[in-house]
Amino acid sequence: MPSRRSFLLAASAAAAVPSLSLEAQRPPAPPSDLKLPPALAALKSRRSEAVPITLEEREHRVERARELLAKNKIDALVICTGTSLNYFTGLTWGQSERFFAWVLPVKGEPFVVCPVFEEGRVRERMEAKPATLPQASVTKVYTWNEDDSPYTAQATFTSDAGGQATRRWTFTTGEVSEATTEPAGEAQTTHTTVTPLASGRTPRLTVVLQPNGGGARASVAARGNAVGRIARVTLQRLDCRCRPTKTSLKLAKTPRRFDSRGRPVRVTVSLPGFFVGEIPYRGLTVVRTLS
Repeated sequence: MPSRRSFLLAASAAAAVPSLSLEAQRPPAPPSDLKLPPALAALKSRRSEAVPITLEEREHRVERARELLAKNKIDALVICTGTSLNYFTGLTWGQSERFFAWVLPVKGEPFVVCPVFEEGRVRERMEAKPATLPQASVTKVYTWNEDDSPYTAQATFTSDAGGQATRRWTFTTGEVSEATTEPAGEAQTTHTTVTPLASGRTPRLTVVLQPNGGGARASVAARGNAVGRIARVTLQRLDCRCRPTKTSLKLAKTPRRFDSRGRPVRVTVSLPGFFVGEIPYRGLTVVRTLS
């Protein structure tokens, strides 16, 4: 029967085996009398000369990229992950199966498209100090859920004067639309947005916003391949800090109505991009405002 002493000796010997094996795998140290060629021996370390890339340098890179986009008639630069993302933004993001991109339009502010659960991490890195992201204060973050298409991003901006501008970027075609403006309080009774696929199957989304007593009534209807799709409707009162009313809606040809008890009010109807077979359709977003 082995004693405690023999057991401990055997365990110590077994533990020493990996270290011996590692020692055998290490390359031999260079001989102390090794002499480098004079040209190499004369080289001095320049490590102390390296300086971090500044925010101003990255802003210059962004403006240079815009110049090249305009010169080559390209609407936008789309960068996912990798060294190019770090080159322009200073952000480091791992590649995964979920779409992530930093987009630089030739006109307008850059924006980020990311999964909704990553928004917090994106904003944390955007606000990190020292700052590395050019135009961070105006960079928007657009998120997509698991049941959304990440390949279409809608951007709606509201100025201090109340004017609105909506811009649509489509990953599938690489196009950035011109901004469409809509002064607050001058909503038309009918507004239709269509994709460039001209046929009876083209998705059409119609939003009507009209006064209804002291409030407002929005009517939402669809045509073409938009019928039967799920859209998101957001009703926002602009005269108070009320929480917006959000709901999902299965689009139909028959108008669906939503009422607001007060106004001014803004209604936003968003239909994510989708595929019918192998045909990609852009997402649609309609924003209506009524004073």
